[in-house]
Amino acid sequence: MFQKILFVALLVCCSIGCTIEAPENDDEESIALTPAVPTPPVVPVEAECPPEFHGEFISGELNRSGSEFDRKVINQNTRIYYYTLNLRLNDSTSINVVLKEAVLGLFIQRDGIKAAKTETQIEDEDLLLVRLDHLVEPGTWKGVLIKNLTRNISFEEE
Repeated sequence: MFQKILFVALLVCCSIGCTIEAPENDDEESIALTPAVPTPPVVPVEAECPPEFHGEFISGELNRSGSEFDRKVINQNTRIYYYTLNLRLNDSTSINVVLKEAVLGLFIQRDGIKAAKTETQIEDEDLLLVRLDHLVEPGTWKGVLIKNLTRNISFEEE
């Protein structure tokens, strides 16, 4: 019984396959083309595209862990110089600023064993005003530190 049903089903499939017409010439397609599905344009994520700031003044919060600095100890006096500044512009965007001249961040003058005088010019999470000169690579700029807005210290020569 099962063989008879299988034979009838095979016969029906073969007869349907034989009744399909082949295209008359090579230009015709035997398969219907489906319309292309439109894809929405790709919008870049804000964090992937650093903003364009050529020649502008910007302010940002100093991120010490992303900045390049060096500690120098001379005659028991400690100085910390910043060579690059990592500035957080908002929660998702930060840029690196390569300074033309190193900036003194901290100066500790010691009198023997005891620290006599400590002067801080820039510190982690200070709000800094920077003038950007030109883009070095995406997210990295050459620039000049103008002012520490948190401590009201100006770095620009007058």
